[in-house]
Amino acid sequence: MPIYPISESTFHHTWVDQEYIFEKDEKGEIYFDGIKKKC
Repeated sequence: MPIYPISESTFHHTWVDQEYIFEKDEKGEIYFDGIKKKC
């Protein structure tokens, strides 16, 4: 995905020019299935 990190859990998507928050699972791994759009 065309994204770049802003912080540990926030990434900016360059195609749609929006920010998304990626959550970590119980193992501490970031997952993209539970992607949340940052308002």
